[in-house]
Amino acid sequence: MLGWEFFVTLQRNQDALQAAPEEPTLARWLAGLGGTRWIDSLVASGLAKDLGGNGYPDSYLLSAGILTAALTQGIPWHDGPTVLGDDYFYEGGWSGNMRINIERLRSLDPSEQLLVEAWDQS
Repeated sequence: MLGWEFFVTLQRNQDALQAAPEEPTLARWLAGLGGTRWIDSLVASGLAKDLGGNGYPDSYLLSAGILTAALTQGIPWHDGPTVLGDDYFYEGGWSGNMRINIERLRSLDPSEQLLVEAWDQS
């Protein structure tokens, strides 16, 4: 598959690019090519911080309030291209396998920092 797999966890250690080990994943989903545009837009507007990476993963930091607002309607939409592989086909803008613990996200302090990892699936 060409695209991205996202993982969202609490980020308690400001010095390390990793989630707190005792915290479960708050959200997880797959997206096709172009699937990082939603978070790149948040970075461009100053609402998220790009921590860098090479796709294995790319890491971002943002507040629970911003992410909860972004995920309230489900996985962020994107306008990526159609992807055709040897044994798969994903229409443009495809996202799926969504698991979002929206109630847990809503229970967090809106200023709580979350780590979003985007793993390249190519």
